[in-house]
Amino acid sequence: MRGPGRVATAGALVHFPFVASPRQLVSTPPLQVWTRRSGLPGSDVFRAFGDREGGQWLGVNDEAGIEQCLARVDGSRWARVTWESRPPGGELPTTFAEDGRGRLWVGLYQGGLGRQRSGTRFTYLGPDTGLPGAFVDQILFDGRGRVGV
Repeated sequence: MRGPGRVATAGALVHFPFVASPRQLVSTPPLQVWTRRSGLPGSDVFRAFGDREGGQWLGVNDEAGIEQCLARVDGSRWARVTWESRPPGGELPTTFAEDGRGRLWVGLYQGGLGRQRSGTRFTYLGPDTGLPGAFVDQILFDGRGRVGV
């Protein structure tokens, strides 16, 4: 790791300090462990992403895998994303990417994309906008800033 890192697990998000080699993680105590009890909005961390401003985004499931959410840590508090139109298949992210303007884009497990409007406000883009209605595993941007999935 080049800097502090976070490890997503079933049940927790673990924040480690800088280490020179991944082998050192075995003997390095974490700086912080977030669980449902300490404010994590779900028990199973499905995906995690650190944005260019140091923000941490998570896709989490509840214990039954039914309730899904996308959330961002704000200091030591987690805030769920607000959708202008809620994704019909749920909001569990499969991939993350930032465009040239620093906006976050999120590929969704049940299809479509979430595009960051501001802060934790997102717009859902689905099949009605020409995007795939199935699992999105990659988001790419070309030299003009156009998005591809």
